[in-house]
Amino acid sequence: DTAQDILVRATCPRYLVDEGKVYEDALFNEAHRIADTVHSGSTDDCRIPEAIYRDFVQAKLDALLFSVDSISWLERSLNLRPGCEREAKVFVKSCLKVLAEENQLVSADLVNAVGRDVEVKASPLSVIPAVMEYLKRQGTGGTPEKQQPREDDAGANAWLQRVAHYFCYCVDAGFMPDQFTLYDMTNAQINAKQNKKKIKDALLFMLHIRPKDFSKPWKPLEIRQLLMSPEFFKDCQFNDRAMQALLELGWVQEQLQAPKGEEKLSLECSVFLAKIMVTDMSSANLKTAICR
Repeated sequence: DTAQDILVRATCPRYLVDEGKVYEDALFNEAHRIADTVHSGSTDDCRIPEAIYRDFVQAKLDALLFSVDSISWLERSLNLRPGCEREAKVFVKSCLKVLAEENQLVSADLVNAVGRDVEVKASPLSVIPAVMEYLKRQGTGGTPEKQQPREDDAGANAWLQRVAHYFCYCVDAGFMPDQFTLYDMTNAQINAKQNKKKIKDALLFMLHIRPKDFSKPWKPLEIRQLLMSPEFFKDCQFNDRAMQALLELGWVQEQLQAPKGEEKLSLECSVFLAKIMVTDMSSANLKTAICR
C-alpha cells in the first residue's frame, strides 16, 4: 500500500542474441540488478509519497470519498485527515456534553478529550450548518456561494450522507476508541427528555436512513415512523456499519420494542430485521449480525 508497481525491462538487438554475443539469462540478471537498486528519489523514506500525490489524496479525503477504513489508514500511515475533522470534533464534544449533563461519563474531563478549544453546540446536530458551510467553501455541491443548499441539491445531500458516515466513525473508533463509543451513547441512562432527544437525533443522523434518490433530503425520522412507509426498504439506503453496531447494541430493537408484558421481540422489529436481511443495501457482516 505504500509503493507503486514498476516494470524494469532490459533489451538488446535480436541479432546479438542469435549470434550468441548476448545471452537471455544475462539480460534477465541485468534487469534484476536494476530493479534491486531502484528507489524513490524524492525522499529518504519510500513510505512517504511525493507532495503532489499527497495533494491529490488530500483533495479526495476532504470530500470524504474514501471508505472509513481508508480514512483510518491514511490517518495512521500518512497523517492525513479530512478537512471537516474540526466539525466532527464539535459533534463528538456536543454528544459528550449531553452525557456529562446526565452524569453518564466516567469522568467529567472526558468532555475535553477531543480538545479544550473545540466548540460545544447546544445539540450535536447544530453542527450541520457548519458542515454545509464547509462544503460551500470547497466550491462543491452545485450551490451558489451566498445561498444555503436547497433540499433538492443532490450534491449537498450526498455530501451530508458521507459526513454522517464519517461522524459515526469518529464516535465509534476515530477519536477515543477506548473511552467513548456508540456503546456509551446507546446505554446511557438519560432522564431529561430534551437530552434524550438530542442523543437519539445524533444516532439517527449517523444511521442516516435516507432515500436512494439524492434529490430528496434526509429527514430525522424515527425508525418506527419510517416503517410506516410501504416503499421504505425499496427506496431507502442507510449506513451499514452504524446499522450493524446499533443492532448488536440492542438500540434498534429498543426503538421497536413491544409494549410491556408482550413478546420480547415485537412484530415490527421482526419485520424490520427480515426486510434488512433481503435488501441489497445490507452487507454480509450485517446479515451475519442479524442471524446471531
